[in-house]
Amino acid sequence: MGDIFNKYECFGIDVSIVESKLDMTSGRKTIKRQDAGSPFDIKDPKVINADPFLFVYNDRLFLFYEETTFRRPGGRLMMVSTDDLTTWTEPVQISDDDSMHFSFPYVFEDENEVYMIPETGWVGEIRLYKAVSKDLSKFELDSVLMKRQRKEDGIIFDFADNVLYKDNGIYYLFTSILDSKGYELQLYISDSLKGPYRPHPSSPICHDSEYGRNAGSLIACNGRLYRPTQDCSRTYGGQVNVMEVVRMTPEYYEEKIFKKHILPSSENFYRQGGHQLNYAEFRGAVIMAADAKRDRAFPAVRIADKARTIMGLKK
Repeated sequence: MGDIFNKYECFGIDVSIVESKLDMTSGRKTIKRQDAGSPFDIKDPKVINADPFLFVYNDRLFLFYEETTFRRPGGRLMMVSTDDLTTWTEPVQISDDDSMHFSFPYVFEDENEVYMIPETGWVGEIRLYKAVSKDLSKFELDSVLMKRQRKEDGIIFDFADNVLYKDNGIYYLFTSILDSKGYELQLYISDSLKGPYRPHPSSPICHDSEYGRNAGSLIACNGRLYRPTQDCSRTYGGQVNVMEVVRMTPEYYEEKIFKKHILPSSENFYRQGGHQLNYAEFRGAVIMAADAKRDRAFPAVRIADKARTIMGLKK
């Protein structure tokens, strides 16, 4: 039983009311936590609650996120919602293919329709899903925005954490690939949501593990635009950096560092860091959702599984 205390890479989600965007130190009040499961759960503890996205629709605040469990390591997409910031619905699974790994459920509205671009990079595609229910509990595949015709040499992971931003009728699509040098942030543009997308003249934007992978949707604040990034230079999910978009046109893109390590690592919840930051405005308040790395062992379920194996029972 020497392996029962080995830790899993876990994440939990914090949803809070904040005084202003990009400030996690002043007057933050937690209103919901979706944490990793209990170490004493012998059934199927949650390993990951991560990649939170907030979305306001029909006077409700929605939280979309990725969930994995001890017995089901592949990511599935979940949703909860509230109309008063106090009472939340039970989680509903919105991904419909359990054979596929989903994460990073970026939900947005365009031309009065609600869409989602989750991460589906393991199949070498960027997929666009469309909401087909008013309560946003069901999404169906609408189209494939980009597809790698063949896996290029050196690519370890493709089309990571895709974010779309529309400005003056132009769609800007940020995505990343992972190779031996780190994450390469690529930028594509299109005149239409469904493409075709072409490489932006300034792409790739950067190629490193500090700023090359998105950590949520772009953030508009005080007339400026910001891009949160995952700092994976020391470990995956280590922290979140924020870049300020200096200029973004169909011909030119420039950004600069705004703030490094924005998650408050002095707090116990964020002690190990995290890799997502997202905001929404609802009921006159600024709502923040971020995730935190919460690595932990699950000795109880491991001991229970070993006992079942010894007794000849199925897990």
